[in-house]
Amino acid sequence: MTARGVILTLDYPPGGGGIARLLGEWTADTNAMEWLVLTSTPGPSTARVRRTTAVHGVPDLVRAVRWLRGGDPRIVVAGHPYLAGPANVVAALTRSRSACIVFGRELLPTRRKHGLALRALRHSDRVISISDHSAALASALGVDERRIRVVRPRLVPPWLAATVPTRRAGEGLQLVALTRLVEGYKNFELLLRLCAVLHPRGVIGGLTIIGDGPRREALRRKAGELGLGDVVRLPGRVPDDEVLGLLARAHLGLFPSRASGAERGFEGYGLAVHELAAAGLPVLVGAAAGAMDAAVSPWSRLLDPDDLWAWVQATEDLFNDEPGRAELGAAALAWARSTRPHESAVALASALFDDAAIRERVA
Repeated sequence: MTARGVILTLDYPPGGGGIARLLGEWTADTNAMEWLVLTSTPGPSTARVRRTTAVHGVPDLVRAVRWLRGGDPRIVVAGHPYLAGPANVVAALTRSRSACIVFGRELLPTRRKHGLALRALRHSDRVISISDHSAALASALGVDERRIRVVRPRLVPPWLAATVPTRRAGEGLQLVALTRLVEGYKNFELLLRLCAVLHPRGVIGGLTIIGDGPRREALRRKAGELGLGDVVRLPGRVPDDEVLGLLARAHLGLFPSRASGAERGFEGYGLAVHELAAAGLPVLVGAAAGAMDAAVSPWSRLLDPDDLWAWVQATEDLFNDEPGRAELGAAALAWARSTRPHESAVALASALFDDAAIRERVA
């Protein structure tokens, strides 16, 4: 029999965001494990992805249970920490293992009902974390550390540059960031301050922040106040092919997120770090939370996200060493090119089961 798994999730393609993309690749068909996805994310339903609602949820779940019983081994996975309880119930009804994927700020409940939902994590047979930081938070919630596995995402890039972007002699660095312009912990203001210091010196030629959200216009106004209106570009959300065009004109990627106690916010991982690498860019990364797991030596460098002068120095160093910058970009591109289809799906499947013989089958 083939291993089968049902995943209950709020986020799934074509929904936006890193978690939706991650779950899409983690549930890819590897011929060793089959998945049936139940999700509330709008989109077309298929034989293996059921778009369910409160009205249709019960019939869809009944069909999922019948399908699951045809697998050996079998598992029910919650794709969101708040769904651990329902996943545990379905697993008990089908005599399956249960698991939950944990990934970010949801592990810091802001409401009592969320705290109650998270208690179910203690009863999941396996908790899969995408970073060491999220694993530590799951442990703090009372999850037995022996049940926790860290599976760091390694996804096929949405684009892949043909070559490393080059810089003409004397040209200021073109900087780029990929981010939601929503949460303050994304630390966009650091990028403006970096430009305010280094643009007048000719070190920075321009900054492009790709992404959209309610803070976009505020950032545009702040850039203008700092005299950076012609230096900082905020194109909003753009299609993947246009993103690659913007990245091809850049020389350095930036991912300055920090862990914010006030916002109770942090990066669960940092897939944008890898997307910047796939454009042939070295990346400066904020040394905080899950982003530390996303940074890969030698092409990325971890910096204190609250230390402006550390970012100034690192940027100046790369400006003054173009051969070194290009070498790091080549290392980033080679790393991105080494990613194999189904790599993440196999890693997840292997982490879900205790039995070595089963792990060998699904891998």
